[in-house]
Amino acid sequence: MWTKILTMIIVINLIDIGISKPASGTSEENRQLPEKKNSSIRLKLDKPGVKYGDHYLCRAERIEERRYLTEIAPVKSWGANHKSSLHACPRPTVEEHGAVWPCGEMSASLFDRDHEHYAVCHPEYDGLVLYEFGDEQGDEVGTPLKLPQGVSFEVGEGTKYPYLVVKVYYGNSMYYFSGGMTVYGDDDLPGITYLYQTEPTRYEAGVMLLINDGVLRPNSDMPENENVLDVVCDPTSMHRHTSVIAFAYRVHAHSRGVLISGFRLRGSVNQEWTLIGSRSPQEEQRYYPISNPLQIRPDDCLIARCQYDNPTNETIMLASRREREMCRFHIMYYMERPVAHANETSEERFWENFCVAFSPIRITDMSDYLGDIPKWVEEVSLKKVN
Repeated sequence: MWTKILTMIIVINLIDIGISKPASGTSEENRQLPEKKNSSIRLKLDKPGVKYGDHYLCRAERIEERRYLTEIAPVKSWGANHKSSLHACPRPTVEEHGAVWPCGEMSASLFDRDHEHYAVCHPEYDGLVLYEFGDEQGDEVGTPLKLPQGVSFEVGEGTKYPYLVVKVYYGNSMYYFSGGMTVYGDDDLPGITYLYQTEPTRYEAGVMLLINDGVLRPNSDMPENENVLDVVCDPTSMHRHTSVIAFAYRVHAHSRGVLISGFRLRGSVNQEWTLIGSRSPQEEQRYYPISNPLQIRPDDCLIARCQYDNPTNETIMLASRREREMCRFHIMYYMERPVAHANETSEERFWENFCVAFSPIRITDMSDYLGDIPKWVEEVSLKKVN
């Protein structure tokens, strides 16, 4: 079985970590700060004679207690990986203890072709991307994600996300041959490290995801060669019943992606457009802070635009495979954790956390619903392509 081809270890260290004083005026100011602990999930590949380069691999850890994650960062092995991510899953694709599975573009030389494209989380469940670091050159360590004071991701036993899954991309095969190449120790294994506490924070973090799963047409088929896919999520397509504060965003596309932008649209008469964030998916695909954190209300409309450059004559399906394309705009938010509902997860008391569009209709074709699109919206979401 392919699950026996690879083995992996989880290294967990518990140490005392000091944290800064909460902002003045919070309810936490006059009480003792909770202890923070450090944990890491790392990969170890030790099958002799197997080439591990150019592969995504995953390993899940079931968290047997409630943990509140406040900081996430990559653990980089020298020359080993240049992409890693941490996911929260209701259920991973593979639950077998100690199993490692292919969770991206896999080569049939390493795994049976029937098992090439396993997902991170089980396809029947929606997971969250808590952190991702990507450096195409493999030179950088990665920017840690530090949540605002008093904010955390709730994971573990009794929550919607009892599993954490680490995903690592092995981009340089020369380091993974047994015999003749250097074998690294446990302290130099790639993976993810995170800070957590076992006492709830005042605010709970979550992620909303705007997706277009349609098709990418050639540039020549698009008006003025402006090749875009739009996502419009009105209150009926993403149900929610409380307001949140959005404080970070992340974009994701593959090689043809040029620019991805997100907006909040408020009001049905005097409509107000606000930019959430805009960035090229060819830059480091991590969460970036929103310049001015903004409130998202239940009656707000959320909009994303993905711009591409497809100079070929081919129509490309949107899917997770590398040769396909993707259109994803992530919004990281926080909300107050209701004391009366301490045993509920955020999604049970909040809203659906994703919205999917399949239509190629542009926002400029939806004036009956969206009204007149401000000129600056078009300008900020379109980049000149040579």
